[in-house]
Amino acid sequence: FQLFLDSTSLTYQRQFDEFERPISIPEFHICRVAAKKSQMAGESLISITHHSVLNQLIDNMETLPIASLRRQFNHAEDAGQKRCFFVRLVGEGVYDSGGPYREVITTAPFSTLQLTTPCSNWEGGICKEPMWNIRGEETKRSVERERLCYYWGVLIGIAVRGNIPLSLPLTPLFWKQVVNEKGTVEDLRQSDDGVVNASFHWEEVCEACGGTAAVISALPCSDRMKRSLLRRRGELSQQLWSEYLIECVMKDMKAANESVIRGI
Repeated sequence: FQLFLDSTSLTYQRQFDEFERPISIPEFHICRVAAKKSQMAGESLISITHHSVLNQLIDNMETLPIASLRRQFNHAEDAGQKRCFFVRLVGEGVYDSGGPYREVITTAPFSTLQLTTPCSNWEGGICKEPMWNIRGEETKRSVERERLCYYWGVLIGIAVRGNIPLSLPLTPLFWKQVVNEKGTVEDLRQSDDGVVNASFHWEEVCEACGGTAAVISALPCSDRMKRSLLRRRGELSQQLWSEYLIECVMKDMKAANESVIRGI
């Protein structure tokens, strides 16, 4: 894997003075103060997203060829930290010798942008450690969400190349999709045990929860998929219904993951 990373990284023009920054390594100007003010002022999600550190990073990355982010430059002052850009934290008086670079990469995606949602097993106390699903969306802002998720994936890829540790408590289905392995019912059970149980005990769950429509409305899938489930419920036997329900939920989860994985 390391050989693959090394063979696909881009070269840069070395400077005679090792303390001089190469012109091929850009500097991103990030204003965390503006991002924090937007959050604390209780502005709309659109405004918070616009001022967020992640969106500021994306605005900078979109000015560059995406392949340029595969550079692995090691500055003399970085103590071995590989990087593909420098960071200037506007208004903070901080010099980037590796710390600000790592900081924005590790914290930017989690700046209250609601890109993830907690899985039901964590919310229900079934799993002790946090576990998150990538959040899907079917609104007019879905294009913007796809953009955010794609560049979140790019940042994950940058972190992998730069040996920057990240906290990514995402579901087994996500990680299997990353390595192109087929997800299973047991993978879904690790994050959403209630969905699997409901699929196998549908009639009892519906009776306890107020009917088919009420149970389907609570499933972790898109409105489009829920409408499809409502249409098909009367057409399928219990066995086929269980398989179809799980297939629909997993298909939607995979679709929500795709933008992040393309970025990686």
